Amino acid sequence: MMATYQKAQNFIYRNARPLDLARWQYHFENGSKEGVLTALSYYQNRDGGFGYALEADAWNPNSSPIQTWAATEILREIAFQDQEHPIIQGILKYLNSGKDFNGEFWYTVVRSNQDYPHAPWWHSDRRQYLS
Repeated sequence: MMATYQKAQNFIYRNARPLDLARWQYHFENGSKEGVLTALSYYQNRDGGFGYALEADAWNPNSSPIQTWAATEILREIAFQDQEHPIIQGILKYLNSGKDFNGEFWYTVVRSNQDYPHAPWWHSDRRQYLS
């Protein structure tokens, strides 16, 4: 068991993004929520949404609902609930703006994805984009 853990740890330290390293440290090495929040904050845009490949298969730097959702999942993962924290306030600002929302749901695929490397499932030729 220890050899498996050591292999996983070596892989993470060698290959992980700073955010994923902070998450590893939080879960397995008594790392802090603050470390995860700091790393997560680098993916947040001025409009409060998230981009910059937070969802690793979409390298779009612009805010999108799916990348912002990914941020909320990380916040849930670390049981972070401070609604006054700038990250959460930013998320609420982004969602409140209505960007990429059609009145019923947020788009999972946004037009600006086409301008950056992305997995096929984040590509669409549909003309259903809001932005």
